[in-house]
Amino acid sequence: MDKNDLVLITAVNGYISSHVADQALATGYRVRGVVRRLDTTSWLQDHFDAKYGAGRFERVEIANYAKEGALDQHLQGVAGIIHTAVDSALTGEPEPYITNAAKSIVGVLESASKSSVKRVVYTSSSMAAVEWKIDVEWDMPMDGYNDRAIKEAYTEPFDQTKIWTVYAAAKAVAEKAAWKWIAENSPKFGFNAVLPDANFGPSLVPIHQGLPSTGGWPKMLFDGNPDFVLTTPSQHFIDVRDDAKLHVMALKRKDVENERLWGFAEPYSWNSVLAILRRLYPERKFLDDFPGLGEDLGHPPNQRAEELLKLSGQERGWTPLEQSLRDALASVV
Repeated sequence: MDKNDLVLITAVNGYISSHVADQALATGYRVRGVVRRLDTTSWLQDHFDAKYGAGRFERVEIANYAKEGALDQHLQGVAGIIHTAVDSALTGEPEPYITNAAKSIVGVLESASKSSVKRVVYTSSSMAAVEWKIDVEWDMPMDGYNDRAIKEAYTEPFDQTKIWTVYAAAKAVAEKAAWKWIAENSPKFGFNAVLPDANFGPSLVPIHQGLPSTGGWPKMLFDGNPDFVLTTPSQHFIDVRDDAKLHVMALKRKDVENERLWGFAEPYSWNSVLAILRRLYPERKFLDDFPGLGEDLGHPPNQRAEELLKLSGQERGWTPLEQSLRDALASVV
């Protein structure tokens, strides 16, 4: 990838992907961002035009990424693709959700193979690789997949209690499908996957985005509304800005190819988040600690990802949890 190359980023108005676009633009690339609706995302165009100047960022509209050839007409002149898009319409039903997730990334790869694309980066997930384990010390395998989620996703009942299982299964099946396509087709472009755990930290444009997705989980605790976050166990986190930098490093570096980059910064529990909130806002009364949460004692293979963060110019490596929460809450409180 060369400076001023054009990069296509899917779902560019999202929590993670807008930061990815920001990092790509800061690196010197031009960005073509895919959105589902042009009429509701002009704020992002305005933000990037003001920050980087007119002509560096543009938007195109795609309603359905799983549709065959969805990207084809938008790849003229594109040198790199970062596919972050994910269907947020989870119901607990495995189909067509899981199949569409696989169709989406395979469709991106097939479109890339017919174009000038040099590199594709896929946003996978921690949940594609590992299942949640509490109070168990173990080494997470670099090439592992969450096969238990795939099995359980297709086991009744299919209701809202299964949304995380179906999400994990979809990410696992989709990433497997991507690597299978790469192995069978030996494309001329390079391919990498980024596997982030829960993303915290500020959104790119808080006035328009608030704290969406997983970024809003700590704010729920701040507001005294724990019901949803308690459906998610202790796990690892990554600052969303670090996640964005990993995506760009996976795009730009020639020595990063056919890799899974594990975006796991440090473990947290909701009690450790509460402890940080109490330090940051000593005048405010927060919920008491929750009993029986346990800890994520797993050891992720995240050394390569941290190495790339340092090579990006972030010498400290991972952004600490407290800094991430401080910045996120300062943007909306």
